[in-house]
Amino acid sequence: MKLNQKLKTYLVILSTLALVMSIPTSSSIQWGEDTRLTTDTHQDFSPAMTQTSDGRLWVVWHSSRIAYTNNELYYKTYKGITWSADTRLTFTSDYHHDVNPAIITTKQGKMWLVWSSNRTGSYNLWHKTSTNNGAFWSAEIQLTNPPIGEDKRPAIMEAADNRIWIVWQSDRTGNDNDNLFYKTYDGISWSSETQLTFDAYPNPNRGPTIMQSRDGKIWVFWGAVRATHAGNFEIYYKTSIDNGASWSAETRLTVNNAWDMLPTAMQARDNKIWVIWEADRSGQDDDLFYMTYDGTTWSNDAKLTGDPTFDDILPNIFQAENKTIYVTFSSSRADDMDIYYKTAKSLVDAAVVGVTTSSAYAYRGYGTRVYVTLRNFGTSTLTFPVTAYYSGNVIGTQTVTNLGPDQVTTLTFTWTAGGVSLGPYTISASTGTISGEEDPNDNSLTNGTVEVRIPGDIDGNRSVGLTDAVLISVYFMRPSEYPAADINNDGEIDVVDAVILSINYGQTG
Repeated sequence: MKLNQKLKTYLVILSTLALVMSIPTSSSIQWGEDTRLTTDTHQDFSPAMTQTSDGRLWVVWHSSRIAYTNNELYYKTYKGITWSADTRLTFTSDYHHDVNPAIITTKQGKMWLVWSSNRTGSYNLWHKTSTNNGAFWSAEIQLTNPPIGEDKRPAIMEAADNRIWIVWQSDRTGNDNDNLFYKTYDGISWSSETQLTFDAYPNPNRGPTIMQSRDGKIWVFWGAVRATHAGNFEIYYKTSIDNGASWSAETRLTVNNAWDMLPTAMQARDNKIWVIWEADRSGQDDDLFYMTYDGTTWSNDAKLTGDPTFDDILPNIFQAENKTIYVTFSSSRADDMDIYYKTAKSLVDAAVVGVTTSSAYAYRGYGTRVYVTLRNFGTSTLTFPVTAYYSGNVIGTQTVTNLGPDQVTTLTFTWTAGGVSLGPYTISASTGTISGEEDPNDNSLTNGTVEVRIPGDIDGNRSVGLTDAVLISVYFMRPSEYPAADINNDGEIDVVDAVILSINYGQTG
């Protein structure tokens, strides 16, 4: 008994070392530990993740905890401190199953939840929505109802044109073979259901995921069997550059003698595309693997989790507002299947997240203040310079010192606009190149314009006259009602502003 325990411990140590060695070392990414999210003694499967407009992270999954007679949807939320309790989200009758949820939050803040259910006797797709961050949900609506076959494993996304896309697998074409279908919603009605793959038995297509990259290209990844690898699933993908009017030929992504299937994909904020899937390459258990695409080349596939004593399956990848990458998955490491997650963050990642001004006007010699807000999205404490600009010309440079992980700071620059021609100027800020950073896309930000005026030209007609004097008197001590009359930009419309106007009375530009 003791020998068996020692052998098991030895195997675990070896597998852990192998796992650490298998994940590519990078100076830019740091992975966290695997974290257990659910502890129920029943089976929890198929986690999906989103973040609502109030900042909460949501994880939704299906569970058999109702005495194994049902699978229902559950969720937990998180907002920076602790995860909430497990909350039941669907309530079907006995011996019916709601499974394989997919969830998104649109740019307008609307939550969409879609899943597969056999509550009508066969598996079809259902959905519901929430417009108040999950406080209340709409009625559950059946989305598909094919005359034969079953619809399973939906995936959902919002495209750049705000259309909702849902893709899924279905055996509705007969021959006991699964193919992929999709439909879209334009805010008014659903499109017809469109078939994406057209393969006959024994070449199934299963477990699709869908995403759109920032260049407008739509990507669908899935697991498939083909004659060149009969009986063995590999990851494939197709793309569309015209919103689904046409599709590329399918491309094989993985090449392995084991099963690679059930992919999840996203484009991270640094524009890198991530694809994660489950595979049984060890011959003993299922593990998670991933690849990334930099716009030109796919990386080698790499092992993300793994141990010979348990299975890690059904991954989902999501990047939160703070740029943390979350990979949620189901694992048998606590005997029954539970939901786990792990995170990844960049070591070095600073960003300009805000550029504002104290006024939309800069009176020569008095100017305006420029506020530049910086955030450290990485895990390292950073010191770096920040420069503010007007239409590409330098206003000034300051240094951010020892900005800790996930900390935010705001710098104030004063632009007096002395000797500058009248007219509008764009305001921007940049950190420049920061050593060790792989995501410079958010190191610069341009936000709005400031109009340079003659001191006292309150109405903006390029002359200082009677109208301007009247505006000073009408809005005296009421700066919030007419900010342009605050000539010296001190937050007050007072006698100082009146004196400045009188000194410049009659000037034109």
